[in-house]
Amino acid sequence: MDDSDAGRHQQWHDQMAKAFQALASRVSSVEGLAAAAMEEAEDAHQEAQQAANVLYQNNITV
Repeated sequence: MDDSDAGRHQQWHDQMAKAFQALASRVSSVEGLAAAAMEEAEDAHQEAQQAANVLYQNNITV
């Protein structure tokens, strides 16, 4: 492998490293969004359960 081949090979490694860093950043962002969505869903479920309990306690049928 001559110097130009080695240089191209290093460039390829650098490009792959940048691509994987970008991918890891996006995965992290998506994980954060998913965690927030799960939290919102849990909150909504809890609120619905509380509303159902109030209806039940007051003998209200839907």
